[in-house]
Amino acid sequence: MQAAINLQGEQVEFQERKEKHDLRKEINSLLVTVGRVSKRQFLEYFADNKQEQVGYLLHQMVQTGEICEPEEGIYLQDARFLDATYYKTPKIHGSENVYADMQQYKGHLTQLQKKQQAFWVFLDFKKRMQAQDPVAIDSREFPFMLLAFFADGCIYEILEVMEGEESQLALLASKERYESITGQVRRIVIIDRMEQIEGLKQYQIHGIAGYVTVDADGKTCYQHP
Repeated sequence: MQAAINLQGEQVEFQERKEKHDLRKEINSLLVTVGRVSKRQFLEYFADNKQEQVGYLLHQMVQTGEICEPEEGIYLQDARFLDATYYKTPKIHGSENVYADMQQYKGHLTQLQKKQQAFWVFLDFKKRMQAQDPVAIDSREFPFMLLAFFADGCIYEILEVMEGEESQLALLASKERYESITGQVRRIVIIDRMEQIEGLKQYQIHGIAGYVTVDADGKTCYQHP
């Protein structure tokens, strides 16, 4: 009888260890994909269960150096992402290109913030449509394209078009990447203000399913095209 109890206890302990291991992998995977994720976003992502474990593991992973927390409740995979010296461009005639280095650094920080906004949008779809985990779109050609995911038989892409940068969509319009599967692509466009919508329509981008604003607290407001 005692042996059976011990075996059951070992099985429970093994299962708990496995769950924590799998959860760590998921946390790391999200940070690799999104880059910058808040504690609130992690808790929403794991809303169905594991929330207490998530909070504990985030703290533990910061303590062990697996991830970093540059500000309270904000997590990155690598602290070097916030180090300006980490971004170096090729030297010009043997001299460092300080201006280009700084532009690259600022551009990366902006991209981190944009992907975090896009993750809020993804979380909406995860709740409503059980969207599959996102993948990062790292494209120099289309830097405004941030995350993609699969839901309800369609590929969804999350774009961000800041006010004053609407003309970037002309490139996408003239060089559509999904010509063979355009019927399956849906695009959600993050904008600064709803007033941008009329100006964006002129580019006739395929598959626009909606526009959305995302405030500093992650609150989203959608508008159908």
